[in-house]
Amino acid sequence: MTVGRIPVIEGGIQPTLLSTTGDIMYASSASNPARLGIGSTDQVLTVAGGIPSWATPAGGGKVKQVVQAEYSTTTVIASTTFTDTGLSASITPTASNSKVLVIVSQPAYIGYGSGSSVGGSAQIVRNSTAVFVQSANKDSLYFTIQVSGQSDLQLGQNISMVYLDSPATTAATTYKTQAAVSSTLNTRIITAQYNSSKSTITLIEIGA
Repeated sequence: MTVGRIPVIEGGIQPTLLSTTGDIMYASSASNPARLGIGSTDQVLTVAGGIPSWATPAGGGKVKQVVQAEYSTTTVIASTTFTDTGLSASITPTASNSKVLVIVSQPAYIGYGSGSSVGGSAQIVRNSTAVFVQSANKDSLYFTIQVSGQSDLQLGQNISMVYLDSPATTAATTYKTQAAVSSTLNTRIITAQYNSSKSTITLIEIGA
């Protein structure tokens, strides 16, 4: 009896249902044999209502590309208007719903000619739009000197900024940093890449 059923399976069901390498045969809702064609590369087998199917897995959180740039030219900023530090990098997102993680590490010092205090700040700019501002009052980089009569004082800093941006584009996009002092009184300055030290900006595209 078993030997008699083999030709039926091999000669009847298999040629009709399993026509392509990788096909899957399963019992349909009516308990009849049914064919599920082979899926595409990287698809996964899922089940809904007891019926199997192929589906593309969610792509959220995947790193699609990484871009990094370095800059080591000393740049002095003595303005209360945010000014380019020279550090920048460009990335072209592969999808409009991707996010871009911006990571900045930028050595600098803040100093002044004379007085009692000095403040400054930095920001991340996408093309011409500021997307992350450390301090609107320009005082995230700050120190106070209590000793009177001092001059030419400076404080070394490392400007560290991390921001997850949503550029909503597949066009080439440039990210850069800018800095500003809180006041121009007594020759207050921020010097990025002081003494030609190296700054880095890293752009990571993350799939939505």
